[in-house]
Amino acid sequence: MWDGIISPVFAASDEIPAEAEECSSIIVGKDASATGEVLFGHNEDNGNNGALRAVLQAPVQGEPSRVHHTKRPRSEQFADLSFVPRKGRERAGRRRKEAPLPQHSRRGGFQMDDMKGKVAIITGASSGIGRATALKFAAEGCRVAVVARTAGKLAEVVAEAASLGGEVKPIAADVTSTADIARVIEETVSAFGGIDILVNAAGILKSGSIESTSLEDWDYLMNVNVRAPFLLTQKAMPYLVERKGNVVNVSSVNGVRAFPNVLAYCVSKAALDQLTHCVALEVASNGVRINAVNPGVTLTHLHRASGMDEEAYAKFLERSKTTHPLGRVGRPEEVADLIFFLASPKAGWITGGSYAIDGGRGQTCLR
Repeated sequence: MWDGIISPVFAASDEIPAEAEECSSIIVGKDASATGEVLFGHNEDNGNNGALRAVLQAPVQGEPSRVHHTKRPRSEQFADLSFVPRKGRERAGRRRKEAPLPQHSRRGGFQMDDMKGKVAIITGASSGIGRATALKFAAEGCRVAVVARTAGKLAEVVAEAASLGGEVKPIAADVTSTADIARVIEETVSAFGGIDILVNAAGILKSGSIESTSLEDWDYLMNVNVRAPFLLTQKAMPYLVERKGNVVNVSSVNGVRAFPNVLAYCVSKAALDQLTHCVALEVASNGVRINAVNPGVTLTHLHRASGMDEEAYAKFLERSKTTHPLGRVGRPEEVADLIFFLASPKAGWITGGSYAIDGGRGQTCLR
């Protein structure tokens, strides 16, 4: 009897018995009563099923895979195997060999334990979305390098992460500094041995139109919101390639929609989205994924840090209930959950995307 294991890759010298050529599909599997491998055939025309009883002596190579449908042209029937039927052998090499399925797919789904021990760098980790993301990753068993300018605020994050059982390394650094970015990579690798995930969450906002935005503000926003993610991704890439890791960039609804009086911020986030898409294409062949999240208004320190006072901020939040179709602003923990998903094996076939998490804000023209 067949034990249900499908193992289709054999040595090039193996032959398919003539009976197999009359079958509409072929399964190669282990026979519990035989030492070799047995072909199982099915004929759609007469419904006949059964083992062809052709025991192949060559050992199985490769991962479990799939059923082979022989109604395709002879040149393609077994072209993804290492052997070919006697007919059409000269054309069999034309079809590209399929890549093995991701590990989590073969065993029936993503397990939370798959993220335990993964090494993540998270910038902007002292507040808002960066902080919520650092705590989420730590709580799920990741080893996290938390990056921010203020050592005191990082100490608070480390203490909270420790209470969740996480392993966290604080790195006080300015992401606009080339030397500091190099140090972030070096200290992370020294502490944890490599890098699996990079989350570029550091970001700033400044108000201003084409008439009022200063060149100093323009340059500063571009440095924090675009140059820093670019350089961090570049410096981390050798380690990400080694572990087939991934990057999640924290962009904004402002990257996909135009809003007045936040010119530099909108342009910087649009640039970050395009950086995400371009790099994703460049590194996909190395097994590295790059994605972005695009939040709407979220309860963080971003707007107050831009100069908005408490009264103005309260009015802004109240008005945001009407500009977001779901009738509320977001919470940083909600964005952190999406970031965690995109960084996990569950998103193993997702790359090059910018994902809205904005309460429907990006679908409206409301200001």
